[in-house]
Amino acid sequence: MAKTKKRMSSLTAITLRISAALLAIWLFCMTLITIITAQFVYTELRQKADSYVFTKNLASREIMQLRIPYENVPTGAMEYDMIRCVQGGVYYHGAQTADSLRLLRGINAGKYIKEAAAFYDVNGELILASDDYLYFDYYNDYDFEGAPSGYAYIDMERWALTVDFADDLWVLPYIKFTGHFEGVEFVPVEAAYEESKYGNGWWNTFYESAGDTAEDCVTIYAHNVQMSFYDEGDPLKYRGKEYANLRELMLTAPVNNVPYWEEGTLYGGEYGDREYKLSRILVFGYQPFYHIEDGVDYAEAGPPIMCYMTAAIVCYPLRIAIDELKFVYLFAFAVAVVIGVLLRRSVKKNFTDPVKLVYKGVSDGWGYVATSLDSKTMWREPYEISQHYRETLDKLREDKNEIARLTTALEYAEEAEEQRRQMSSNIAHELKTPLAVIRSYAEGLQEHIAEEKRDKYLEVIVGETERMDELVLEMLELSRLEAGRVKLARDVCDLSVLAHSVFEKLEPAAEAKELTITYQLQKDCLFSADEARILQVIGNFASNALRYTPVGGHIWVRTSMARGYVSLAVENTSPPLSDEVLDKVWERFWRAEESRSEKSSGLGLAIAKSIVELHGGKCSARNTENGVEFAFTI
Repeated sequence: MAKTKKRMSSLTAITLRISAALLAIWLFCMTLITIITAQFVYTELRQKADSYVFTKNLASREIMQLRIPYENVPTGAMEYDMIRCVQGGVYYHGAQTADSLRLLRGINAGKYIKEAAAFYDVNGELILASDDYLYFDYYNDYDFEGAPSGYAYIDMERWALTVDFADDLWVLPYIKFTGHFEGVEFVPVEAAYEESKYGNGWWNTFYESAGDTAEDCVTIYAHNVQMSFYDEGDPLKYRGKEYANLRELMLTAPVNNVPYWEEGTLYGGEYGDREYKLSRILVFGYQPFYHIEDGVDYAEAGPPIMCYMTAAIVCYPLRIAIDELKFVYLFAFAVAVVIGVLLRRSVKKNFTDPVKLVYKGVSDGWGYVATSLDSKTMWREPYEISQHYRETLDKLREDKNEIARLTTALEYAEEAEEQRRQMSSNIAHELKTPLAVIRSYAEGLQEHIAEEKRDKYLEVIVGETERMDELVLEMLELSRLEAGRVKLARDVCDLSVLAHSVFEKLEPAAEAKELTITYQLQKDCLFSADEARILQVIGNFASNALRYTPVGGHIWVRTSMARGYVSLAVENTSPPLSDEVLDKVWERFWRAEESRSEKSSGLGLAIAKSIVELHGGKCSARNTENGVEFAFTI
């Protein structure tokens, strides 16, 4: 036999498809919003990147113009100003270029915009490029009168120089460096700062070189010490090659692979190369610095070039858009999740739950299911399935009941003769005593014996006659039930409600015998039955329990529902019954010996059993820890 493939539940399949659809919609919408936002950022950044090199050049000229010509200023002044120019975000007309580039209508895109700058001499040799510098003016002696001896800088990354007191540089009057010069750059061997800003001569060493000390070391005293830090940024790829950062790209890949300073490569005098994409904007450019002196006529050849400034900027509009929209992504995703949950709940409530209930009813043997056909939100197909199930269930119940009736009639026909003889014997036995009583009292009246007791004799005769009448009626009803001639009027009933209503009426009688009644009733214990007949069955069970429970005893009433069947159990405190008695309690005219004096026909439990069997159910009796339990299941 082939192995049956395990199939996915409808709710799971629908949930997965709803999730996939919402995810696709979310991805499409977020992609569209991201592209629109990135396009807006791209437009803003392209304009600013286009003018970046020119703005950088103007800012640099504003810083350096006071030094031109440089023959009349101390050594290193030009390099000192170049460091101020290459550091990120130089000032120009009161506005910092880096800040103006990063302020895009509230978008903080600083980490996605990187810039780099460098200075070359007229021979193409690199003078300075963006890096971490400590730059200052210095004096050769501990005497700070007059102009400084010169200007110098220290490459902090190259010499692994760290300054833990960077925030306090402005209050420190002087720093003493010991080392040697390589051109304008100073190579430190030892560095110390004066502990008091008033110059008391106490020096605190904060740097010592791990290498050998050069023989030509000198000691200088730095004044107006400043630091420039450069954020290198992430690696990038340009024209098929990988570069560690923008600074490396700018220094190793001149525009069109031709040095900026060679004749004939001046691209209109300002820009070198540009790359405009939504994912990245990259702009290279350069500007020459001219040596201009007052009173000199440059009409023929123009002023000589003193140096070149190169600059580059890279921006990532798409990354900026993604970073700024991350909370929009999360919010939209949360909304999609909420919509998905609501859609799933709607499908579960209005489609899968009704279908599952119908399936459960079918698998439980066509049991009753509590699907509400009055629900206005239930969708058409589940509603029609539930309605058809109810109609089919009612017809099956009717057919089942008809089959049970016909089966009962057939069994009755087969046993009719035996039952007739047994019935005759039982009738004779049951009628013998009341007839004897009637005859004796009637003869006494006929003979005028004890005339003063005439009314009492008549009362006894009438009572025995009523008892015989009741017995005959119960026998007729039992005969009709056993013959299957009773037509049941079926309707949906709640067994728990019926049981409680019957026992509630018997509570005064129970209180008279000091009995305790405990209810253990299951809610919504619904089934299809003839309500009047079921009430008759419960009444017989209740009367039987009340009659045989000793004074001060206990009665338990339980109802339950499982797999489409409902059950009622009535347990009462009592001595245990023998197996023979348990088998005979459902027979006609049978009563326990101790109850022979009771005015009972002995047909109550037999009638109850016939009614239950006519509904297609079964009756049972058993001993329990507390006493005896009578029950039926339909």
